[in-house]
Amino acid sequence: MSIKDYYFIFDLDGTIANTLPDIIPAVNYMLKKAGISPKDPYEIERSIGSGIEEVVKKLTNFKDYNKIKSSVNDFRVHYEEHLIDNTSLYDGVMDFLKKTCFAGSIITNKPEYYAKNLVRKLGILDYFDICIGGLERFPHKPDSSSTKFVMNTYSGNRKTIFVGDSPIDQQTGANADIIFCFAEYGYSTIEEKNNIKYDHILKKFIDINKIFI
Repeated sequence: MSIKDYYFIFDLDGTIANTLPDIIPAVNYMLKKAGISPKDPYEIERSIGSGIEEVVKKLTNFKDYNKIKSSVNDFRVHYEEHLIDNTSLYDGVMDFLKKTCFAGSIITNKPEYYAKNLVRKLGILDYFDICIGGLERFPHKPDSSSTKFVMNTYSGNRKTIFVGDSPIDQQTGANADIIFCFAEYGYSTIEEKNNIKYDHILKKFIDINKIFI
């Protein structure tokens, strides 16, 4: 098979872009506003993946909806102002997208406004058919509704590959009954990496060329 026979669905954070350098200070800004001491970067890394509301709940232990909503807003204010201060694409992403223009989409649990703004500022939005964020149109991953929508709308007769760095992504691929390519370089813990089931593995993003091109 050639590259033209595949359609790629990518996760965003930890898969095509290293976003942690801007997420971590935004989270600690939110915690400071909530009167909570800053967290270690590793603890913050472990908390992300299911949406900012879940991050707030995990790191603050807030139960009150209004407090959670206020902290979510504090995070978003800071994050929007510093969206790509230190965020960068992983090596090889741009070259790969140039080879496979409009043979892929992004599905992330990051709010769609931030996801689109981020990839636009990184100069890669126009390489994708669509960028779908969390909850605006579809339930969060691992629900496969967004994945199936992309498959039915864009992939055609091509074999669909879901590329992601987390158990959530792996389960999303399984729920959609498609091939899962594990981005091992991403944000999963050692324990998660040892338990994730995959069809292909990327030690670094540029390994994708060895597998599919």
